[in-house]
Amino acid sequence: MLAKHFRYSIYFITITLLISSCSSNRAPVFEKRLNEENKKFDEKATKSKGILADFSKDKLVSRVNNSFLPKNIGIILPFDSAYENISKSIIYGMTEAYYSSPRFMANTKLFFYPSDAQSSNQISQSIKKDRINFLIGPLRKENLSKIMGQISSNIDVLNLNINDSKDYRRKGFFRFSLNPEEEARQVAKFARTKGARAIIIAQDSNWGQRISKAYLEEWSNSHGEILDHIVYDPNEKNFSEIITKVLHIDESHARKNMITKLIQKKIKFEARRRQDIDVILLAMDHENARQIIPQLRFHKAEKLPVFAGSRAFAFTQDVSFYKDLDGLYFLDVPMLNNNNYLFKATTESHYPRLFAFGYDALNLIPYLYQMERNEFLTYPGKTGYLRVNDEGIVIRNLNKYRIKNGKVKLAKMD
Repeated sequence: MLAKHFRYSIYFITITLLISSCSSNRAPVFEKRLNEENKKFDEKATKSKGILADFSKDKLVSRVNNSFLPKNIGIILPFDSAYENISKSIIYGMTEAYYSSPRFMANTKLFFYPSDAQSSNQISQSIKKDRINFLIGPLRKENLSKIMGQISSNIDVLNLNINDSKDYRRKGFFRFSLNPEEEARQVAKFARTKGARAIIIAQDSNWGQRISKAYLEEWSNSHGEILDHIVYDPNEKNFSEIITKVLHIDESHARKNMITKLIQKKIKFEARRRQDIDVILLAMDHENARQIIPQLRFHKAEKLPVFAGSRAFAFTQDVSFYKDLDGLYFLDVPMLNNNNYLFKATTESHYPRLFAFGYDALNLIPYLYQMERNEFLTYPGKTGYLRVNDEGIVIRNLNKYRIKNGKVKLAKMD
C-alpha cells in the first residue's frame, strides 16, 4: 500500500513540474527507468486478456514489437484555464501507461508542447529540434491544420479530435477521440434489442442536440419508430410536467376530468401511462438523470427499459446516486469495474474517462499500423475495445452496464 502511495506521489510531483514548465519551449522529458516492471506488465496483460470473452484470441492484437516503438513522442495539449484539468487528466493517463510499460521506458522519450503558450510555428520548430517521429494531438480541432501544415510528412500522428480532420488521409495519420455521437449510436443499437418504439428525452443544449440526432439516425437505420422527442431545460428543478406529458399521464387526467364533469360524480381513478412505448432514450448528464429516472418510476414507467450514454453515470461512492438511477442501462468504459486499480486511482482527483483516454492514446501507438491493416483486430483498452477502420479512425466498443439493486453490473439482455 505504501509503495503504491509513493508511486502516485511521484506521478503527482512529475505532473506538477510539467504543468508549471509549460511556458518553456519544451516540457520535461520522461527518461527515468523503473526496474522490476516487466513482471507487473506481464501480469496486467494476462489479466486484461482474461476478461475478453467477446473476442476470440486470434482477433486480438499481438504483443508489442520494440521495432514499432517510436523513439521520441511529442504530445500537444492546451493548458489554459478552460482545458487545464482536461489536459492534466490525459497526461496522468499517459504517464501511467508509460511507467507501466518497460518497453516504452527502455525505448521512448515523451515531449510535451503547450498549444496555448506556443505558436504553431514554435511547436513545429521544437518538434524538428527534438526529432519527434510520432505526434499525439492536438486536442483542439482549430490547431490541427496549423500543425499539420508545418510538420514533416514522415511524422506519424494520432490526432485527438475526429471532427474536421477528414481531409487528412495520408499514411500514418490516425484519429482517436471520445466521440459522443459514436457512443450514442451504440446506445441506440443496445436499446434496439429491447424494442422498436422509443421516446427520446434530451436536454436543451448543443451536446443534447448532437446526441438526439445520433439516436434518431441510428433508430431510423434500424427501421424503428420514434414516438416522441421531448427537449427540456437542463436548469429545470421540477421534471414532473415533462414526464407526465411524454407518458400521456396528463391526457389520462384530462379524460378523468371530462368523465367526472359529464356524470357529475366523483369516480375512483388511477392515472395510466401510454402503453405503446418499448424503450426510453436519455440524452442528459447524471444530475438530470438522477432526477428524471425516479420520476419515471413514480409515474408508472418502472418497467420500461431506460438507456443512456456515459454522461448519465458518475464515478461516485454516493450510495443514493445508485438508488436514484436503479434500472438504468448505460454504456461506459471497461475501467468502470470497481476492482480495477485505475478506477480507484482516478475517481477522486481526475476525470476517469480522460485518464483512460490518455492511457490508451499512448498504449495504442505500437499497434496502429497492425490494426489499420486488419479492421477486425481488437485492442483491449481502458476506454473500450478498440479497432482501427480503413480511414485510420479508432473505433471504441463500450461495455454495457445496468444499475440494479444499487450496484453496477455488466448488462445481461434477455
